[in-house]
Amino acid sequence: MNRRIDSDRFPEWGPFADAVQRRRPDAGTWCDAWTVRDIVVHQAGNAEELARVLAAHLEGEAIGTRGFDEREGPLRALNDADLWDALLERMAGLGRVAAAADEVPRDTDVAWTGRTMKVPWFAEHMREELVLHGWDITGDDAAARARVRAPGTEDVVLGAEAGTTTIELAEPEGAATLETDPAAHVLLLWGRKPADPSRIRSRVGPETLGRVRCLLSGY
Repeated sequence: MNRRIDSDRFPEWGPFADAVQRRRPDAGTWCDAWTVRDIVVHQAGNAEELARVLAAHLEGEAIGTRGFDEREGPLRALNDADLWDALLERMAGLGRVAAAADEVPRDTDVAWTGRTMKVPWFAEHMREELVLHGWDITGDDAAARARVRAPGTEDVVLGAEAGTTTIELAEPEGAATLETDPAAHVLLLWGRKPADPSRIRSRVGPETLGRVRCLLSGY
């Protein structure tokens, strides 16, 4: 089985994998109900389901999204080593499906969990999951702050530290973490995304941008 993970497509994979491998599978996380092992199960299920639904669409078939119990049940029965191998295989598989989907128009809608996502959002959703649940594992790291900016309005300043998030308005100051136009700015603050991802601009790198997008995603 080819388990090569596309680190260019999923740059958040390295920090996530490192965070998992530095801790025991039974170690607690900032997601109170989950251990590190539970997060690995969840991520393997996410990668498998995103790949399954997107691959079916590429083959001209519309299929429903399975619930968490159905996709994660078989994974919970694996031992820790086999579970890690399963995550590697499913991440690699999602990378291959996402690469094949590069040939599909970017604004194509695909059914997902009772709504639709654009084709590129399948890989982006996995990136958000890696950031979010990586934070669940390493949530006691140094606090992070970010500024979301649009012309003609105050910055939205986000703060995230262990167990706490904050959001407030402030006068524009220094470099912004994320910049966009006023209309897309409203969409982001309500947990939505503009159809054209190029309306969002950032120079902070994928890990920081991914954290901010996760905080704004509302999902």
